[in-house]
Amino acid sequence: MNRLHLAALLIASTLLPAASPGADAAKDAKQAFKPLINGEFDASPPGRPPAGWVAAYPTGSCVVATDGKDTFLRLTSAQAANAGMAQEVAVPPKAKTVAVLGRMRGKPQNEKTENRAAVEVALRYKDAQGGNINAAVVASKNSASWHTFRRELALPAGCAKIEVVVRSLFAVGTFDFDEVRVEFK
Repeated sequence: MNRLHLAALLIASTLLPAASPGADAAKDAKQAFKPLINGEFDASPPGRPPAGWVAAYPTGSCVVATDGKDTFLRLTSAQAANAGMAQEVAVPPKAKTVAVLGRMRGKPQNEKTENRAAVEVALRYKDAQGGNINAAVVASKNSASWHTFRRELALPAGCAKIEVVVRSLFAVGTFDFDEVRVEFK
């Protein structure tokens, strides 16, 4: 083998791994199934809606807040109506379960007069076309103090996307959410 052939072989062998379509596909797949964006709610300045999230209901106020120590999502509702934010996440191809974790606080001011008043994190399971399959409540507790939640759920057949919703239902008051995340297995 002459020097020209050896140089060509050496150049080709160093370029092949970088041009490998398998490496790019694996990187793209990992990015396509990343978990919730901004579940710690610190990627947005206080007083603004959180980046990566959309309003789940037309009522109530949903902004990033801080107490000087933590940054979190604050839902405020002056009327017995639903308020909240949502984010849709793609389900990885071989996932069988989803775990939803985080923390929340808030006690509805109207819980004695409105028995439907609740503060919760919910999942909406969706098919590939975006149609609803069903839903599940992950955490629901009315408490003035922070409490953590973790719940693992089986994914229903045909589930391609999950919409994570942090919300207050028929509740008057101020409600906070933080460190919300999902993990697929």
